[in-house]
Amino acid sequence: MDIVNAVYVREAVPPGFNPKVKGRCPARSVVDWVELTLPVGEDGEATAQTLSEQVHGPVIWVRARTAASELYVLHCEAGRVVRRIEFNNGACRSVSGKAQLWEGWLLENAEVEEAMDVSDPKGAAALKAAVERKSLAVGDELPWPREWEVIPYVLGTWQDEWMSARKKLPFTSFEGRRQVKKGSGLTTGALLGLWVCLFGLSLHLNRLDELSTKFWVVSTLMLVASGLYFLPHLRRFFRRLSSR
Repeated sequence: MDIVNAVYVREAVPPGFNPKVKGRCPARSVVDWVELTLPVGEDGEATAQTLSEQVHGPVIWVRARTAASELYVLHCEAGRVVRRIEFNNGACRSVSGKAQLWEGWLLENAEVEEAMDVSDPKGAAALKAAVERKSLAVGDELPWPREWEVIPYVLGTWQDEWMSARKKLPFTSFEGRRQVKKGSGLTTGALLGLWVCLFGLSLHLNRLDELSTKFWVVSTLMLVASGLYFLPHLRRFFRRLSSR
């Protein structure tokens, strides 16, 4: 296994449901769950939240990259995110929301003993604290490798059953339809239009000496605004490249 990017739901996905991603999403039965596989590199939070509004019970988005030792678990119910946990290189990097029952399985005696064997003294102390409070926190460590083992724990099944079920052919697929923020195209067009206007003015600066100072002030502000606007798009672009 290399990369897992899927949303899990207890009941059937409603007909006509459109995942909030770009691309086709095959669906298959995985033990007691329906697995909706998302395209590699796509963010599944919006899909999980939207789907949890339309079904009963938990909806869980899991993204794991074994090559990079990364794991992301998002637990949604009734359209709300109730738990969010992110691991990287064996340690918990971020955690929020209310602790869930499936986390207790990660802190059983056998798992803790294995974790102690691969943890440094600081990590071992953090893990002991996690066992005492029966929930995870930022900095807690787990045995390596853990990505493909945590997922069956979250789903309440055995690893062999989960991996075997994922080899089945999909019984259907859903066409993704990523939502575009309203006004984003208009904003992009407006920024580009202003840059064109500034470029035109720059050609006549010799004739408009009194406006040169204002021109450079406005240009600087436009440069900062453009950077802030396009930064999220660049982050998403490089995140997709790194996940391939």
